[in-house]
Amino acid sequence: MRFFILAALPALSLAFPVQSQEAAAPPLSVKSSEITRLDTLRNYSADDSLVCCAVEVLESGPEHDFVYMHILLDVEWTEEIKRISYYGGNDIKLKLPGQTDPEEYLQPWGSMDWYPEVRTSTASISESRDRKWPDVDNDTYLEAVFTVPSDAMEGTLIIGKKDEPTVEFPLDLSGEVTEFPQAGSLWDVEITGLSLADEVATDRGSRGQSVAGRVTPAFGKLVKVDMTLTPKRDLKADRLNGNNAASFTSKHVWLVGPEGLPLALVGEARDNGGRLTLSSSNSSTTNWQGEGTTGQLERTYYFLGSGAAGDYQLYFKDVNVSSATLE
Repeated sequence: MRFFILAALPALSLAFPVQSQEAAAPPLSVKSSEITRLDTLRNYSADDSLVCCAVEVLESGPEHDFVYMHILLDVEWTEEIKRISYYGGNDIKLKLPGQTDPEEYLQPWGSMDWYPEVRTSTASISESRDRKWPDVDNDTYLEAVFTVPSDAMEGTLIIGKKDEPTVEFPLDLSGEVTEFPQAGSLWDVEITGLSLADEVATDRGSRGQSVAGRVTPAFGKLVKVDMTLTPKRDLKADRLNGNNAASFTSKHVWLVGPEGLPLALVGEARDNGGRLTLSSSNSSTTNWQGEGTTGQLERTYYFLGSGAAGDYQLYFKDVNVSSATLE
């Protein structure tokens, strides 16, 4: 019979020293700020209304104004801080005089990617440290829209995570109520061709194969419009690094026929590697460097209408930008 003698081993200590580290306040400071007060705002989302001819207009009401904030923020990057992100009502708030309860602080309901097109989605701050840091020091922007009482002339912007230290920036909210320019007025758009078509032959690629198609109207005529679109200025809201950009979607372009009614959008034509496709959900972005506007684009659209002879009006976003006559 074998016997096993078990010796009591000394207990091993698995405790390690724990370093307590309090969360730091956001590494942000204001470099510049632009505050714009508005009574109304056009909603340029092509999914919410017919932008050319029946655009939705957001109203602040008789006792309130919209306040758009365009704020350039300096970020104090360090070896440890490689990315920052603060989102909407949880991390970004506006405190007005007399407000003491954080639950009363205002939250941003709008933001902006492309001037002057406010989106009904909450604002955010998100930026990554440049990989060439510290030689390249990234700043960041806050583009936010609040609704404030008409008599509110000052406020305090508060940025920070819940239950963590925050930074506060006093802001001058005073100023005359004004209006943004119409988005379509910031582009030069010209019709370069107007014609009728009985059908459009398409060619879509799928898994390396060519799939032919054809768009033939069941009634009416296809109206083909060729055009050039040139932004008059940089329209990117967060204008950083000297990069100019402007953008629009297929549903921002509309054609009104001689009867005075908008034609149905069939699609924007795109040549994808020799394959012609039509889509009403394309987005176009043009980029250019330096001064001036070198971001011209050429596009072709197809609309469905009566094909009647007469004058056709081209609308870009909410502005009548060009016209042509169909003989």
